[in-house]
Amino acid sequence: MAILARKETPMHVYGLWAAMNLAVSHMSRGTLRWLQTGEELRMTTSTVRIGITALTLLCGVMMPSFTHATAFAESAEPAGAAEATPTIAPTPEAVRKALGVEARKRVVEAVEEAVKSTGYRGAALVGVDGEAVLMKGWGRRLPPPARGPGGDQIIDKDSVFEIASISKVITAQAILKLAEQKKLSLDDEIGVWLQPEMKPDAVPASWKGVTIRHLLSHSSGLDNDTGISPYNEQSRTAAVKKFARSAVLTKPGEAFAYNNAAYCMLAVIIERASGQEFERFIKSEIFDPAGMASSAFPPGTGLDVKQRVRRKATVTMNEHPWGWGYKGCGGVLTTMSDLLAWDKAARENRIISKASETLMRTGVVKNDTEEHDEDAMIGLAWFISSHAGREKLTHTGGSFGVRCVMFRYPNEGVIIVTATDDSAEPLAIAQAAEGALLEELSRAGIRGQGPLKPSVTKTPETRPTKNPEKEPAK
Repeated sequence: MAILARKETPMHVYGLWAAMNLAVSHMSRGTLRWLQTGEELRMTTSTVRIGITALTLLCGVMMPSFTHATAFAESAEPAGAAEATPTIAPTPEAVRKALGVEARKRVVEAVEEAVKSTGYRGAALVGVDGEAVLMKGWGRRLPPPARGPGGDQIIDKDSVFEIASISKVITAQAILKLAEQKKLSLDDEIGVWLQPEMKPDAVPASWKGVTIRHLLSHSSGLDNDTGISPYNEQSRTAAVKKFARSAVLTKPGEAFAYNNAAYCMLAVIIERASGQEFERFIKSEIFDPAGMASSAFPPGTGLDVKQRVRRKATVTMNEHPWGWGYKGCGGVLTTMSDLLAWDKAARENRIISKASETLMRTGVVKNDTEEHDEDAMIGLAWFISSHAGREKLTHTGGSFGVRCVMFRYPNEGVIIVTATDDSAEPLAIAQAAEGALLEELSRAGIRGQGPLKPSVTKTPETRPTKNPEKEPAK
């Protein structure tokens, strides 16, 4: 009856209802006569004829009407209810296939509009599953009027930028690689590895309980500003001794406090655990496996200095001395092309294992500095959050004449990078690309899965030897 009460009920449904009533009415009268008189079941010719006609009508309309009525009833949803969009698992392959020509065009248009409105001078990368949706530059490698060699060339995908603190992600990968090689443990106290550099000084009491894991997750409890800053130490021993003067802010593992000096110490640990120079180990274990042929460290040995995007007319790759005040926490020189290759290699576990990659993006301590995401965490180098229901990894960089931003959506196989000198704002360009791309994924029905949850389980690792077989070359 609820169906019949609706204004939009089809007429043949009313026909079904009328036929049923007619048949039942006439058949019932014949049956009632029999029950009341006790006669044999016998109806008048008129009654039988009318009953047969009604039943014929009933059979003729029952099947189509029943089918229509059922479908009609099932579609009776509250006003404004939208048809559900099919959900697609957010795999890199699915995302790549979902981003057709028109979708990619809309992403590029969004970035170009942001570049135009901000006067951006720099480069940008939007990559999906190893493919570039956008990879280009805007402006000249050196601003006028004092352009040096190559400064009048257009910024492009092969222009060289320093990525400043984004370098920390690569340092963290190197530490995880050494853990896989059983040359160190993330739960080693740092005094095990730094004490030889301090002789005849003793390990400071402030280092008690501080582990490699704490350095990686910015949760050592040590103060950055009283550590290595201003980043000008030229010897490893001097850097370690200065770090030993770090003030204690909190207990190890208790809170997040960004610490550049901690990553300088990780560079020291990489040298002692590997027996190689820091730069040599990074090249052999990360740059080479990823196919990063245009990546290096200051002064850019092996790179075309004319490719360097600068704020000033100089051909040097760095505006400050490359030494132990900066190793590990910054300094990587690279291109958009190389970063796309690096992202693909990382996702395919050609740099570190899948278990190590997962460990890097697992929260260690809460990121209290993030106002817009109460679940934001710090992993091993990565800032971990959830954006539009999707797991998001972030790192930014700002140093002497450079500003850069990196977003990664590991489930979707997405990487977004923007890099410029310090006269432009890379975040606005990265956010424009991010917003347009996520809109296209939602339109395609690719839903997010959210970030990984914090893990308190420590992975078993072999303990290191306190005396590596050989020292790195001086």
